[in-house]
Amino acid sequence: TTNNQSTNKQMIPLLLPQILAVVAATCAWLFPYHGWSKETHDLMQTLNAEDTDYTHITDSELKDALAKLPKVIQLWIHAVLSHNLNDDDDNTDIPFARYLRISQKGKFLLNGKFIDFTANQEFSTRSQHAGFVWDANMTMVECVGLKLPIHVRDAYVSGLGMLKAQMPFGLPIMRMDDSPELNEGELLRWCAEAVLFPLALVWTTKSGEEEGTTLKWQPSDVDENAAILEF
Repeated sequence: TTNNQSTNKQMIPLLLPQILAVVAATCAWLFPYHGWSKETHDLMQTLNAEDTDYTHITDSELKDALAKLPKVIQLWIHAVLSHNLNDDDDNTDIPFARYLRISQKGKFLLNGKFIDFTANQEFSTRSQHAGFVWDANMTMVECVGLKLPIHVRDAYVSGLGMLKAQMPFGLPIMRMDDSPELNEGELLRWCAEAVLFPLALVWTTKSGEEEGTTLKWQPSDVDENAAILEF
């Protein structure tokens, strides 16, 4: 028993550096992720802060807005909207989502290979404050037999685009911020994904006033079944 106690006392100093190394590595791994999560949270807070407080519009308001749009857009909205706009009651409230949050899981094609990813994405559903934050984790890099997660954030907030990716320990892979090309590309992504909340591509202001309008539909001179979106 005495020998065992003596051996244990000798092992503790020997193991202490390894234990400290593991603790330090764990902290170095988790601390950048905490910072990443806070950045994402702050962006989503900004996105929601720009939102307005109304949650519905009426039949008559939507009909007035649709009447100003190209015929093909009117047909599209009638097709995707579950509410029947042909009812006689023009004061019926139509729900208007303030924001949308979705979760994703799947495969992402990168450099000819599909990699696993999970993501959370939040949208502003107002064309006056178009925006989104896409926060993803990807399994992309193998190191010493381990698959390391890659954090990727794609966002468009307050009219500014941003794209950032980093490895564990906060090692940067890429970062792109606020350039005309990036801003345009991120806004285009919002427009493409706005089919998830189609009223955002119709409505400009609740009162229907032109002031502050940022989204305009124009009929196509080439094809009556097409329309041009200006932002």
